[in-house]
Amino acid sequence: KYAQHIQETFLPDDFFVRESFPDSFILFKPKDIVSGDFYFFSKKDDLLIFAVADCTGHGIPGALLSTLGYGILDQAVNEIKLTEPSHILHHLYYKIHRFLRNDSEGNGIPDDMDIILCTLDTRTNKLKYAGVKNSLYCISDGLLHKYEAQNSPDISAQDCDCSFLSTNIQLKISDTLYLCSDGYSDQFGG
Repeated sequence: KYAQHIQETFLPDDFFVRESFPDSFILFKPKDIVSGDFYFFSKKDDLLIFAVADCTGHGIPGALLSTLGYGILDQAVNEIKLTEPSHILHHLYYKIHRFLRNDSEGNGIPDDMDIILCTLDTRTNKLKYAGVKNSLYCISDGLLHKYEAQNSPDISAQDCDCSFLSTNIQLKISDTLYLCSDGYSDQFGG
């Protein structure tokens, strides 16, 4: 229960997110007491940076990875001041692989995370996103658009060149975004 309290403490408060996205909601229902999924939100002037991630494993192993991942994302955005999604993902995967000692010889722990990470410029309504295995969903003009993740966790883990890709989308005021992990479909009861 204390681990659950720690995890809930570092996740952004719903009210903080709704200040920027008034019609938003967060559905966070861990399969176990603690979760391998996490969400991230930060505001830098007119730029909103948000993500949903799914770490390998459930329960305590997943929660340990989610705590590490959240801390690295927070460092990338709020300390190093990265705003480009591809650069943030590069930093995240480089650090995760370094901490888990996952190197080119196949040593260490091969665990990773699936993530969709977005930056939204509220002045221009331009969204940049980058993902690994998780897709971004957008409803625009009544149509559902699925934007597939274009990155692999294996690229850029060891080298300094950023080869993660970001994609730009020009949003309309009435567009609706959905970010999710497979945790929704993995809930008990199907």
